Amino acid sequence: MKKITFLFILFLSLSLIAQQNVTFSVDMSTYGGSFTTVEVNGTFNGFCGNCNPLTDMGGGIWEVTLPLPEGTIEYKYTVNGGAVYEDLTQGAVCSVTNFGFTNRYLEIGPSAIVLDTAPWGGCAEDLVNPGPHNVTFSVDMSGYGGDLSAGVRVIGEWNGFDANSNPLTDQGGGIWSATIPLAEQTWQYKFVVGNYIADEQFTQGAINTSSSSGPCAGGVCTNRFIQVANDLTVQTTWNNSSQTVLSTNSFDNNSFKVFPNPSNTVWNISGLDTTIEKVEVYDILGKSVLSLEPNSQDVSIDASALKTGLYLAKLSSKGSSTTLRLVKN
Repeated sequence: MKKITFLFILFLSLSLIAQQNVTFSVDMSTYGGSFTTVEVNGTFNGFCGNCNPLTDMGGGIWEVTLPLPEGTIEYKYTVNGGAVYEDLTQGAVCSVTNFGFTNRYLEIGPSAIVLDTAPWGGCAEDLVNPGPHNVTFSVDMSGYGGDLSAGVRVIGEWNGFDANSNPLTDQGGGIWSATIPLAEQTWQYKFVVGNYIADEQFTQGAINTSSSSGPCAGGVCTNRFIQVANDLTVQTTWNNSSQTVLSTNSFDNNSFKVFPNPSNTVWNISGLDTTIEKVEVYDILGKSVLSLEPNSQDVSIDASALKTGLYLAKLSSKGSSTTLRLVKN
């Protein structure tokens, strides 16, 4: 009886985990070899081999839609039941590398996702707008507790983890930020105080981190990582690997307009070809100041209670998002 009760509770717990449909799509026309089946293998199926085969859609395109729990996954496309795995380049913008193993990486949120078709062994993001891209790094240092007179810097693979290359500016309220042009790829990074007076420390396996062998405590270096495929604003907190990424190019924003902008009362957004499920407005320091769920193609954002200045509005729809710059006068 205890065993039956345990299994029932386990089944109930699993059924309560939110799942979203994710459509995987790969172009096999450049594979170059012979194959009979294509699969997607990842952390969600234990890299099992032939568990999740794709369907031949014609023209070299293979696809499958799977219900997957919200969270992060790593995966690769394979052929012939996992006999051959694609080989991704370390640093590729759609990937993450841990201990020398480079896989595709995806964060599954509260909406269904239809991935752009990726070439075998490559990233869909490489096919359009290759960069460089402006990335604004923002970190909340209010919980640091120590002396910040030596300043805060962001170090990463692009500057050889040099603490003198990219100093951040004190924006007030504990927020430090800097905008850096970066090539399109996945970059490891972290924040430091001064010239390594203090640096962030993360647990191996923490969200948004990548680990590799190196000259760090225990012989393992664990850093943040960010996938740079377009202009981004990355909002973080010192020593906390969670991060909010605001992108300006996640879905096509050429079809709609924002008016008036600047405004002192309301911003109207119209001409959208998709339903906007959620709008989150952030001030220049990265603080969320307004949230709404319009579930409409036409959106109005009330600016009357906001202070004069620049704001970013993140519009989310069906697993994609775009970020608009709004001005309150």
